[in-house]
Amino acid sequence: MYLSRLRMSEIRGFHGRRAIDLPFVRPDGTFAGWTVIAGRNGSGKTSLLRAIALTLAGDRVAENLAPDYPNWRSSEMSKGAIRASFRMDDEESAALFPEFSAAPPAEPEEHGYVGIFYPSGPGRVEEQPSFRIFGPLGSQSLVEQPAAAAEVTVPRFAFPLTRNTFGAGYGPYRRLSRTIADRRNPTETQEHASRFATLFDEDAPLAEGVAWMVGLHLRRLEGDNAAAHVLDTVEELLGDGLLPDGCTVEKVNSSGLWVRRGQQSFPLAEMSDGYRTVTALVLDLVRHLFSHYGELRVAREDGRVALRTPGIVLIDEIDAHLHVSWQQRIGDWLKRHFPRVQFIVTTHSPYICQAADPAGLIRLPGPDEDAPAEVVEDALYRRVVYGTGDDAVLSDLFGLDSPYSPRAERLRRDLVALEERVLSGEASRAEVETYENLSRTLNSSLSARVDEVSARLGGDR
Repeated sequence: MYLSRLRMSEIRGFHGRRAIDLPFVRPDGTFAGWTVIAGRNGSGKTSLLRAIALTLAGDRVAENLAPDYPNWRSSEMSKGAIRASFRMDDEESAALFPEFSAAPPAEPEEHGYVGIFYPSGPGRVEEQPSFRIFGPLGSQSLVEQPAAAAEVTVPRFAFPLTRNTFGAGYGPYRRLSRTIADRRNPTETQEHASRFATLFDEDAPLAEGVAWMVGLHLRRLEGDNAAAHVLDTVEELLGDGLLPDGCTVEKVNSSGLWVRRGQQSFPLAEMSDGYRTVTALVLDLVRHLFSHYGELRVAREDGRVALRTPGIVLIDEIDAHLHVSWQQRIGDWLKRHFPRVQFIVTTHSPYICQAADPAGLIRLPGPDEDAPAEVVEDALYRRVVYGTGDDAVLSDLFGLDSPYSPRAERLRRDLVALEERVLSGEASRAEVETYENLSRTLNSSLSARVDEVSARLGGDR
């Protein structure tokens, strides 16, 4: 199941012309891949991810994750709404409902939806989820309906969207606890809430993935072949180029995960934040996929292990703690190893954007802009994905006026002014010397040199 469209109005900062109406479908009709949401601080990136998370979590889990979500309306006098449309891909639809899979849904992008509707005036939010499959017999609701929908006469089946759709959400603080978690037999609500915990609580750690691997390790020692197969798959996945600088996840034992660099081994818990947060994220995702589906659905693609389980994964500030070289390749790594997952991430990094799939760059306007969020046009998409980091940050997606520091900008303006005098023969000996010193100090790159020449030519006009 994938998010195909999100509509949101009068919720937090998304009101009036800033209301959300975003499609999440690729030009080829698919949904899996890398979708990046970019915007200035305060533009609402985290709020948007949290709104999607609530539609995936359901009302009981939502109250656990965000007790204040009934107060998300922009004002008490406005009617707020969050409506998320969902669609299965062909493989999922045929597997779950072969008798209905041949018929199209009522809307091109929708098999069903979850809506959270906020009445105007004081009062609690009413959540009214509805999931429909459109087959030869017409519209069939597959979610338990509220009492107000009792007059609906189509057949209804106990198939809650939030229980059968895999979703997970991660906040910017994806900490790997230094202790191994020991939570036994969580309730369904607790297990579901744990998928989104860090997106709503920055103090929530990601520790249970390591505990899960330790448990698999102990079961493997006891001769459990199924546990051994799962653990071997996870170890192969984590060791397939996830970590930079020649580091690999080497093994798991009763103490936790170990990373090898050259001839030395280190506990993962003692590695830098980047190593710990990325490993914790991937491990937590694999654990939840296994818990949800009961299997990992392993496939080999180009000689690499890949998990072919569908789902929706939200990651806030995916670039946090990552060196720019790692930012540049983390998106492609996740897409390659989770090819049926729809990743929706936020970032301040142009290098994260370079992995975006077609129709997968979304710009949120700044807090002072009275404009809606939008999927960027194809020309801007190509500039960001196929251009340099400078191309991206200077584009409308990021809105940076210059890639240079304020001090460098002042010196470059001085250089341009002096260059005009040097080329015209009007410069004094002292000005020529200053010009030469500035040229050496700034040590222009090719792109910077183009900027300087353009500035001079612009001054001539």
